[in-house]
Amino acid sequence: MKRLFLVSTFIVASICSLTAQQKQNATTDLQNSSNSQKEYLQMKKGKMVVVSGDKTMPMESAMTLKNGTMMNPDGSYQLANGGKQMKLHNNQCMDMNGKKYTSVNNLQKGKGIDPAAHDMKNMGSGNMSSQMGNQNMSGMGHH
Repeated sequence: MKRLFLVSTFIVASICSLTAQQKQNATTDLQNSSNSQKEYLQMKKGKMVVVSGDKTMPMESAMTLKNGTMMNPDGSYQLANGGKQMKLHNNQCMDMNGKKYTSVNNLQKGKGIDPAAHDMKNMGSGNMSSQMGNQNMSGMGHH
């Protein structure tokens, strides 16, 4: 009887401990997600700044973001997939995950642009234009 009581007590204590740990993990995840929203890189008046909470500091050296994007202090960035080098324009920003936003307002709303998709779209249209230009030029001499 004592053994059954001890086993039951142990099981109840384990379940309570596990539930408390899950609540703590959920709170930590929520805090981490809100912190990542408060930390981002922004082009302001032609200079890159790092915004972390209420603090804004000049970006002094290149940073590698979580998705592998390399961001430079001049606002240029290279995607991890090796796409062409691009540059942020005034008021545009990028979160620490490498997602680009047209403004801080859009960052706060979660309306970002996937830079890799944007890069692929630009590469595709650039290639199409150059191919069309080559076709037009090659067709010019056959009149």
